[in-house]
Amino acid sequence: MAQPLAELVEQFCLYQFKQRGRTKGGVEATRWVLSRFVKFVRAQTGRQARVMDLTVDMIQCWMDGMAADNLSLSSLRTRQATLSSLCTWLVKRDILVSNPVAKMDRPPHRSEPPTQVPSSALMDALIAVARQRQRPRDVAIFLVLRYSGMRRQSVATLRIRHRMRRGDCVVS
Repeated sequence: MAQPLAELVEQFCLYQFKQRGRTKGGVEATRWVLSRFVKFVRAQTGRQARVMDLTVDMIQCWMDGMAADNLSLSSLRTRQATLSSLCTWLVKRDILVSNPVAKMDRPPHRSEPPTQVPSSALMDALIAVARQRQRPRDVAIFLVLRYSGMRRQSVATLRIRHRMRRGDCVVS
């Protein structure tokens, strides 16, 4: 009898943790996604999921179901990529002939701009207030945010050691 897919998922997760150095949280996320697929196959077939259930049709049916549940494109991409990683691992171990996910279209990656970008007027007002209060650090932060396009988190982690070196381009 073919090895149940749930057992292979556990072996894959152990491999990810022990040999690939993934964090416990990352492995748990992988296990969660793959267990959802295993449960989906069981619901579709009425039996334990097996390697032979890793087909383009079954995976597409799973993806269609998640899309019908209005999962975001990034969630669909992540789940498909997780299943693809498992399939690639199975191919390398000669358990699966080819990766069925490789034959499928990937959900598009849409980079959406932030929805709440401070206006130029607001940034200018913040800079003016920081200057009025004589807070050079705050002025520097607001100027970097205003003119560099860097994200808040990147600016918040800047340190003096990150300063520019000779030869770096300076825009004035």
